[in-house]
Amino acid sequence: MATKKKSETDTIVENEKKYDRFVEEAKFISEYLKHIATLDTGSIVIMATFLQKVVQPVASSLISLATICLVISLTGVVITQHFLAVTVSHSTEDVKNIPTTYERLVYRVSTIIAFIGFIIGLSLLGAFIVYGVFNL
Repeated sequence: MATKKKSETDTIVENEKKYDRFVEEAKFISEYLKHIATLDTGSIVIMATFLQKVVQPVASSLISLATICLVISLTGVVITQHFLAVTVSHSTEDVKNIPTTYERLVYRVSTIIAFIGFIIGLSLLGAFIVYGVFNL
């Protein structure tokens, strides 16, 4: 009987450690995504300004594609932030809400989408700038 009791205690301690690791991971990812969201929105505002002054079809296509990528990135940020907030906020002192494998997959994929959309969007913005410099 003592062994079974110890086993349950070990399981509880292990779950608490998993939950604590998840909360630390969630804090880190949340801060990371805040920076990406800030850069995404700032880039979109800058591109909206450029788009009004661009008449060349190639340049406007680059800006349009960059904007689409950055909006996709923002969507990934919102999905991940929502998931993290809901998971952490539904935990109580007694019930540590550890995400399932499916939930972890969802937030990791949405984080990757946010990152890839951000990188491609900034690359397209860079291509627009290079195109503008060489076609003055």
